[in-house]
Amino acid sequence: MSNYTVSGRVAGDDGAPVVNATITIHEVTSLTGDSPQKGPSASTDTNGIYTISWAETAAPTGLWDVFVRAQFEADIVDSGLISDLEATTIVDLVLNTDMYQGRTEWDQLESKVAPLLGNTEAKDVPVDRLEWLARRADVPSTHLAAYVQAHRLADDRMIKPQSF
Repeated sequence: MSNYTVSGRVAGDDGAPVVNATITIHEVTSLTGDSPQKGPSASTDTNGIYTISWAETAAPTGLWDVFVRAQFEADIVDSGLISDLEATTIVDLVLNTDMYQGRTEWDQLESKVAPLLGNTEAKDVPVDRLEWLARRADVPSTHLAAYVQAHRLADDRMIKPQSF
């Protein structure tokens, strides 16, 4: 028998704890269709904390993908996919009622990279300097590579790089 515990905190977009949110864990079993619930549901306490524990009669034989769902009134948020769940896992969630008002990932990356480019256009960054630039800008190298490639694809076209 395998025992699992998933715990974490649910906060609103203002950082305040969400009290009495319903937390469930769901298994993704196919490309389409419902994701059945695993274990019992739980409610967050006055600090937004939850814990769900359950036992499986047998350990999964293959890949096992689950996600955590928090619901408070009409607001629902799902965690990212968790593959091969550990015996104890912490999943914190932000449940908000408004659309995200911050900068896009593109804008965040661009604000870190642009000062380092100087007079060099993004499309002209040499491949052998991508990792160096990513480290200096403190951005994931894969994100920077996609950013540079988008600029290369947009070169001499009417489409903006953000479209790629």
